[in-house]
Amino acid sequence: MNQIKPIKLRIRRKTKVYTNKSSKYLYRQDWKLAGVIEYGDSCNIFKCLGGLIENDAQFAKLLFDNYGKGIYSLLAWQKGYQNFWGFIKIELTPTGFKRLPKNLNEEMRDILRNRKEIKRLQKIQKQSSDKQREEIQNDIDDLNDEISCSNEIKKLDTKSRGCKEFLKTTTPLYKGHAYEDYKNITTNEKKREEKEINDFW
Repeated sequence: MNQIKPIKLRIRRKTKVYTNKSSKYLYRQDWKLAGVIEYGDSCNIFKCLGGLIENDAQFAKLLFDNYGKGIYSLLAWQKGYQNFWGFIKIELTPTGFKRLPKNLNEEMRDILRNRKEIKRLQKIQKQSSDKQREEIQNDIDDLNDEISCSNEIKKLDTKSRGCKEFLKTTTPLYKGHAYEDYKNITTNEKKREEKEINDFW
């Protein structure tokens, strides 16, 4: 049996971002970095690596406790693999969580929308002052970064491994579920073992 290697997770939160006044829209949706789980930390988190958490309900609770409510997309890296992959996309609320499908059409819509916005900003940039040009160029650079990230996700998502190697899935998959506490897992397991021993005798 192959031993599972630790992973590194990049946690991104869907955020409403203010755009430049010269932009057609006042706000746009963007993925902002919320945090990173390093290789060593994953060994303390996932049960398959020696940690406590074994399912998505417990992992969702961990994310909610540390990052709060919102929509999150996690990307994963693993030593020995060249690229990253989409680990999980999830919506967290105070009452529970919901797994979200990784929708390639949404990624494509984002890419097309951003390309259109870049063309519009480039036209405005030609007629602007130096200071405005610099601000518009920053917006264009941000949009180009988004496009390249979306392209990578779109390419890798077709052969995505997801989180099934590390977490058991709560079913039905894309419905709302309650969180499971991960802090008292060891205590509960110990009680279960004691009960089994007592029942045996």
